[in-house]
Amino acid sequence: MNDKINIELLEEFRNGEIDASEVLNYDGTPVSESELIQALEDFEKLTIDLKAVALKKRLEEIHESVNTGERTMVWRRLLVAAAVIALATFAFLFFRPSEPDFADYYTHFDQLITERGDEGTNEQKALAAYSLRDYNKALEIFQTIPRENLTADLSFYAGLSALASDKSALAIEFFERADEQNAVLYKQQIRWYSALAYWQSGHTDTAINLLQKINPAEFEYEKSQQLLVALRKK
Repeated sequence: MNDKINIELLEEFRNGEIDASEVLNYDGTPVSESELIQALEDFEKLTIDLKAVALKKRLEEIHESVNTGERTMVWRRLLVAAAVIALATFAFLFFRPSEPDFADYYTHFDQLITERGDEGTNEQKALAAYSLRDYNKALEIFQTIPRENLTADLSFYAGLSALASDKSALAIEFFERADEQNAVLYKQQIRWYSALAYWQSGHTDTAINLLQKINPAEFEYEKSQQLLVALRKK
């Protein structure tokens, strides 16, 4: 464990209370991206080790308590059974890989575009449904729009609607189309949400590759670093 990094700030970042840029060394100097990722991994290992020590100490206390009384076969069997159950529970809870939750990383993107044209067009209806978080309806309307009428921005929002509707493969298609159409306004967002879509569809390696390309100060950088740590453990 890097003893230069302020542990209290590291834990606050791990809990989502502060941004990565706010994690500092004890002397006030900033922490690099690689140092932060390594520190998070070390922190998780340290937590597991401490819990293991606490469990061992508790078992020793139980053993000592039993030895002070009558050492009957019944008590010895109870002690062994308790130890086996405790160790099995510990192994299940703390040594199995923790599964990151998609809901902890996906958030509704609110910077809604405005489509020109007559009121009541499918483009406007789809965006209105998305704005109301009626993602299934938004996706249904987006899919009625001819491909040639889907601008880069509309393709991006169609991808968001598909992702929120648990249709990750379709979301990837829309995000790729938006990227090919050069959706300049949403380059950073496309990378983040594409990573979520690949992760949701089971393509973890591709998701990790995209997350690694998200730079400090870019969209959802802090979350990308947290998700990187979680996915690398799987």
